[in-house]
Formats: sequence, structure tokens, C-alpha cells
Amino acid sequence: MVIRKPLLTLAIVVAGIVMFGPGQSASAFNIFPSLGGSRSGTAAMTFLRIGVGARAAAMAGAYSSMCTDAFSLYHNPAGAVWAEKDNVAVAHRLWVADISHNFVGITKHFGEYNVVGLSLISLTTDPIAVTDEYHPYGTGETMEYSDFAVGGSYSVRLTDYFSFGLTIKYAQENLADLKIHATLIDLGTLYHTGFYGTRFAINMANFGPRLQPSGNYIYKTVSGELIQKEYQSFSPPTVFKVSVAFDPLADDGNKLSCISQLNHPTDNAENIALGLEYSLNDRLFLRGGYLINSRVENYSLGGGLKIDLPFAAFSFDYAYTGMSDLGGTSNFSLVLGF
Repeated sequence: MVIRKPLLTLAIVVAGIVMFGPGQSASAFNIFPSLGGSRSGTAAMTFLRIGVGARAAAMAGAYSSMCTDAFSLYHNPAGAVWAEKDNVAVAHRLWVADISHNFVGITKHFGEYNVVGLSLISLTTDPIAVTDEYHPYGTGETMEYSDFAVGGSYSVRLTDYFSFGLTIKYAQENLADLKIHATLIDLGTLYHTGFYGTRFAINMANFGPRLQPSGNYIYKTVSGELIQKEYQSFSPPTVFKVSVAFDPLADDGNKLSCISQLNHPTDNAENIALGLEYSLNDRLFLRGGYLINSRVENYSLGGGLKIDLPFAAFSFDYAYTGMSDLGGTSNFSLVLGF
């Protein structure tokens, strides 16, 4: 058994600070919000919570305890070290209102127990028409809206069963002349039990300080006085996840994997994602999922195909997610394992 005591100690200390740190620190970073209050619309950079990868999307986003490919850089960095090969992953999601959401990730092994990764997330849309109370159909001007995040990840196996992962990312949100930028952290753990393929994951994403647009704006009072004010600050879109997966069937080329995941965002109600994946000879995949306690996203379906090419293992996946009155979204992804 491989044990790296210094790193294991560091992982336990970091997890303890995040979970059981002083109340003042938790309040400052808005990890545990005031339950029972209205939290919708209280976070910035919520594009960071749009899931990546068609495999994950087909299982309602439940992926933290199953991920090993380069998409783990987003879902749980602790999973990257369990991949047998280096990975390149690309995903494109047709989000609502003609918004395009994209992801690129790459992982590289350094020895058997260490993996580093780089990832990029972008969200873009066509120029938006500027309107006001006198020109509801547009003034003839347009404004730009775009978001992106760049991250560096490190994943390490501390024992034969346990891994820890860390991602540090720079994120920026742009709307016309307003800009918000911040450095955020993702922390993750993954534990394999060896019992029917059961594995547990606990991770926290988008942990960081409160965010505020740069600059000032002019506020006009009822009396006509002009006052220069700072923009309001918002919490990052921090989300805490607990996930468990197991394989009740794994023989003769047939494999069935089940996964559940509790998501606790700081600015919305908790929800539970349930997912299933059936694979035939590790080549053909069928998937389905359902998101409980979500007002928008609900069911999801998808499938995938894996092919061994002369130079790499190639996987293509597709997923469709139902989104109530908003219709649905399609997600396409490719993974190359070298």
C-alpha cells in the first residue's frame, strides 16, 4: 500500500478548515448561508455551475464519485489520478437563449500517483441589443457578454484507495463595461472501497472571497442629487457535493453503475442528482438521470461510444437535459486517452 503521510495530513487539515473552521471565517467566505432565507440571485459568476461533459450531463450532473477523465478537473479534481492514461477532453453545450458553453481540459501523469491538469471554461453569446424605457426594441447599440475561467489542477493518490485533488482557477465575468474577476479554489476527495466498485466523493467547488465589479457608478437620489457609489458585492457560486457510486452488475462485458449526489449551493436550495450508466463491453454506453428538487432541470438522457484508435482511445458522448419551460439543452463531448 502506498501512503504519503505529509500529503494525507495536509488533505485532512484542509478538509477540516473548510468543514469546521471558525464561524467568522465561514461567514466571510459564505460557505454556510443563513438557512431559511431567500438565497436566489445572491451569487455572481453562476456560469461556473453549468456542468461540463455529456457523460455527466446524461446522469443529471452526478459525476463526482465516477469521474476519472479530464472532465474531473471540473467535477472533482481528486478523480483525475485514477485514469490509466493522459486525457484531453472537449465539450460543447447548447445552453438556453442561444448561449454557448464550452470546456477544454487536459491531464498529464507524473509517475503513477500524481496528475496535473489545465482547464478552460467559456460562456459566450451574440451581441445583445441595448434597450431602455423609450426604445424597448433597441437603441441601435449593442453590448457584449462573456465569461471565462482558467484553472490549474493537481491530483494525488495518497493511498491505494484514497485520492485528493486541488484546483486553483482565475475567473472573469464581463457585461458591457462591468467586469468581475476572482481567484477561486476547488477541493476534492475520492475514496474507493473495493466493495462492488463502491466509491465516495466529497468536494467543494468555487470557494473564495466575495466578488464585486470594479469601478463606481453614479446614483441619482429622489431630490436629484448625484452620488458616486460602489457596486454591491456578491458571494461566489460555492457548492458543496457529497456523492456515492457503485456497480451492482459487472460481468460478461455488462456493467451497470449507479450514482447519487447531494448538491448544496450557497445561493439556492439543495438538490439530489440520481444517475445510471449501462455499458456493453466498455464500448457502448446508455445513460439516464433525474435531478430532484430543481425548478428548471429535471430528467436527462444520453449515450456514448468508445473506440480504440491506433494513436489513442476515443470516446464520443451526447446528452439531452430537459429544462421545463425553457425546453432542453444538448451536450456534446469528446475524450482522447493517450
